[in-house]
Amino acid sequence: MKSRDIQKVVLLKLKDGKSPAEISKDLYGVVSERTVRNWKSMYLKTGKIELKKPPGPIRTVRTKNVISKVKKRFQRKARQRVRKMARNFF
Repeated sequence: MKSRDIQKVVLLKLKDGKSPAEISKDLYGVVSERTVRNWKSMYLKTGKIELKKPPGPIRTVRTKNVISKVKKRFQRKARQRVRKMARNFF
């Protein structure tokens, strides 16, 4: 199951009156009791479960264009430090 599906199941079980410990056991430990408690408090405060986005910049996308650039760079220059190459790359 995907996380959205698991969240829906957890919310249904919370509405049925089950405790976070029971829900965690029902889901065979897929979601910890602590996570269920966090989701419950989030639902009671906001009315929905919104997971935080990871901190930091957006990750670079792997595209055919970028992959071909990297391959060409490796073929052209025999030895170069990866960090230096990344700095010059973008």
